[in-house]
Amino acid sequence: MRTLSTMFLVLSSCIAFSQNTSENPQNVNALRVYLNCNYCYESYLKTEITWVDFVQDQFVANVNLMVTSLSTGSSGAEYNMIFIGLENFAGMRDTLKYTANAIQTENEIREGLAQTIRMGLIRYLAHAGALDKIAIKSLQVADSLKQGIGDNPVHDPWNAWVFNISGNLYGGGQKSNTNMNFYGGVNANRTTAKDKFMVRFNPSYSESHFEYDDFKDTFVQRNLYGAVFYVRAINDHWSGGVFGSGSQSIFSNFDFSTDFQAALEYNVYPYKEAQTKAMTFAYYIGGNYMDFTDTTIYNQTDATLLTHNLTWTAIYNKEWGSITGSVYGSQYINWNDKYKIGAYLSMDVRLFKGLSLNAYLNYEAIHDQINLRRLFASQEDVLLQQRELATNYSYYVSLGLSYRFGSIYNNVVNPRFNNG
Repeated sequence: MRTLSTMFLVLSSCIAFSQNTSENPQNVNALRVYLNCNYCYESYLKTEITWVDFVQDQFVANVNLMVTSLSTGSSGAEYNMIFIGLENFAGMRDTLKYTANAIQTENEIREGLAQTIRMGLIRYLAHAGALDKIAIKSLQVADSLKQGIGDNPVHDPWNAWVFNISGNLYGGGQKSNTNMNFYGGVNANRTTAKDKFMVRFNPSYSESHFEYDDFKDTFVQRNLYGAVFYVRAINDHWSGGVFGSGSQSIFSNFDFSTDFQAALEYNVYPYKEAQTKAMTFAYYIGGNYMDFTDTTIYNQTDATLLTHNLTWTAIYNKEWGSITGSVYGSQYINWNDKYKIGAYLSMDVRLFKGLSLNAYLNYEAIHDQINLRRLFASQEDVLLQQRELATNYSYYVSLGLSYRFGSIYNNVVNPRFNNG
């Protein structure tokens, strides 16, 4: 009698534990799928679709999957899969079909069935906020060739052209000074897998008034900039292009300046991998015409020069962060002691969990300022940066560390006082 009582207590404890486990699953966000079918390769599905929990009790499932099949006239089989959402998926219902022909092997049939079930479960996985569990990849060769490049639809009334027109007017002031600024832009571009074309035009105007004690003056800056380029893909590693631009700048002493260059670029890695890594060498050669506002320090009012540029750039985006570096140089061919050499490094690197280093370093050795005014720069021009001044270098440095610690489980969004 005592033995029977002991067995009853053990059995009752197991039932209670089972009920508590069923009512309180460990992962409430996981898909708990009850597979309802007579024969649908259950063992195979449970070992191939491992990012869901297959349960034995339909009352603890949040997705009920019913699979039925019928024979086709060609001695194949049509599988019908009905996905029924329960609990937090209540009201969601989908039906998918998979048809297997008579010449398919059993392995091909069960993989086709598993693939259809995977696709049917994605909707529920998305609503569960658990899409990080899977990756979606096309098996078509044409789609794999587009990766890293993308593709435009065949039917596009704009033929991939995109246009943008903008204008910004802003100003401010106080007792001793006021300022007004305008910046505008017109941009048109067309990008396909084989070529890129862009044309842009940007006017800007700024006016500043200063009045303090006996000093009173007004400073005006007008600038115009326009550019056009065309780039053509040659193969997976080579590209060619032509570039042209024109500008007007009071600051840089240009009534008008224009340049035209042809270029060739080589990428060590295929261009389709450019989102994760690239190492390019680019060479530009062309001409530059400059009409100066004031006579320059070389007693010139205009200049026509041949130019060439060489640029090396490396880009890496990895799980530990990203790093971009470049070394570049330009020179006037028919004035070869006038040149510029520069380099920059930009990086955002995770040193270890929670600690990241970010940096930007830029340096230029400048020996090509043939546009400098011969006229003496006033103190106001220097202090208010109203004109380009002579220098043989420039640099910019930014370094930072960030460390984050604490809970990583905080997905609540609270929008209260977001604008405060």
